[in-house]
Amino acid sequence: MKNILFCLAIIAFISNQLFAVTKDSTEIQHFRIEKLAATCKVWGFLKYYHPKVAAGEFNWDGKLFEILPEIEAAQNKKEFSATMEHWLQGLGKVDVFENKIIENKIDYFDKNFDLSWIEKNQLFSKNLQQQLRFVEKNRINLNTHYVDFGKITKSLSVTNEAQYPEFSWNNQNLRILMLFRYWNYIEYFFPYKYQIDKKWDKILKLFIPKFAGIQSEVELHLTVAELIANLNDSHATLKTNILDSYFGNKWIAAKIKIIDSKVVIAGIYNDSLAKIDDICVGDVVTKVNGENVDNLIQSFRRYFGASNIAGQNRNLRFALLSGNTSKVQIEFKRNNIVVTKMVQRYTNEVLNIAELRFTPWQITGDNIGIVNLNALKLKINTAFKELSQTKAIILDLRNGSSIELPKLAGFLNSKEQEFVKFTFPDLSYPGRFIWQKSRNCGSENPDFYKGKVIVLVNEFVQSSYEYLAMGLQTSPNITVMGTQTAGANGDICTVNLFEKFPTRFSSLGVFYPNKEETQRLGIKIDVEVKQTISGINAGKDELLENAINFINRN
Repeated sequence: MKNILFCLAIIAFISNQLFAVTKDSTEIQHFRIEKLAATCKVWGFLKYYHPKVAAGEFNWDGKLFEILPEIEAAQNKKEFSATMEHWLQGLGKVDVFENKIIENKIDYFDKNFDLSWIEKNQLFSKNLQQQLRFVEKNRINLNTHYVDFGKITKSLSVTNEAQYPEFSWNNQNLRILMLFRYWNYIEYFFPYKYQIDKKWDKILKLFIPKFAGIQSEVELHLTVAELIANLNDSHATLKTNILDSYFGNKWIAAKIKIIDSKVVIAGIYNDSLAKIDDICVGDVVTKVNGENVDNLIQSFRRYFGASNIAGQNRNLRFALLSGNTSKVQIEFKRNNIVVTKMVQRYTNEVLNIAELRFTPWQITGDNIGIVNLNALKLKINTAFKELSQTKAIILDLRNGSSIELPKLAGFLNSKEQEFVKFTFPDLSYPGRFIWQKSRNCGSENPDFYKGKVIVLVNEFVQSSYEYLAMGLQTSPNITVMGTQTAGANGDICTVNLFEKFPTRFSSLGVFYPNKEETQRLGIKIDVEVKQTISGINAGKDELLENAINFINRN
């Protein structure tokens, strides 16, 4: 650590000039971005491919800090490539590796994999291209020092990264390191990189000047949040005290939902407090502190990423009315009358939000079983016995589930069936993923449930709950009803960019057995039923009502 800090001190003045405001032409600024983008790619490639670097033989962060001034000094392609070639030579000889694995026999998922930048980058000489390809061919053949994939848990872990607990936002080198680290995590180990809306290469070039030009601690945290939001992954989040403080830790006494681009009071957290502020379910909020809510939603989208719009609306809605002040001015429409008023904000402790309690299951008068999967818990055997005599079952997954797939699948299926297929990262060839055999659920069961089964879903159904829904879809006579799910499936990799920057992203690819995607799209829905503002006003559970009507009609 002392050596790293010494290097930082020595080069601080030079590197801080990298994006200082000068009279340099646009072409020179563009060249600087291109140099740093190329450096990021080479640095990350060597980190995971070079046998000695990937084995942890070097202080790889320190090596980046040492070369940054040389990158800044390079005036053209020749000088840049010469700097890179000298860098590679200083890492020592790479031995020829006899690869005994016949790669064409491996079922690769290669939509993410692309090392063509080695030839395409206009800053690279032919000699540098050849050196990089030689490293690729003779790459490390064991698990790397910087990443691990558990044999038992089957989950990705980022390992042995220095945490820099004394990091200060105004240290430009460490900010650049932060960007380089994260960009390469996603480049090599994010299974859904190919689904990102913007090209990951373009995002790198877009964020280099952003990270280099940070002017405050808050701006840094917001910039990292914006970078992560670009993954279009509902698993990808950043949780920091600075962000919590920026968006505020106080809320009004009601919960809101975005329906048809309108911000609607969809429920009450505390009845007495809501009554004091005259907040009613069904109120449509049009302005917050004089700002149109449409503008607020658009401004928050850059910081609250998600796999799809439904998930993004779910995530950012809290920011619309949160804050640190005790009151917020809102304009809302009720019964076509527009009202502007000050509404009190409260902390969680004051709101005293009670945990929602649900009836585990009930059987209606027309013999339909309604099951709240989140409340079923240990009573599953009793529930199955009673529900087995019904004509249909509605499984409500909107509040999550306390029941694991094997038990449900055993009750609903007559035989074992394929329901999911994974891709795992190939750590011996970073950036590539390997298709795994399909996994099955259910078992031979002549006494399986033979009635109609409806599964209710919405944007709150995410990850393991989507996985559960996929398994349930193998059951005969099943219908999935509701709206698009979160579209974030598979295991999660949790990593600290630095000590105070915990983040995560999806790390396993999850597909249907026929290799159809679930990420971003969500699970397949048979009957779409949307919640409406009129339904909220009437206090209806429109999805549940539609499910009951659907059963009775069929």
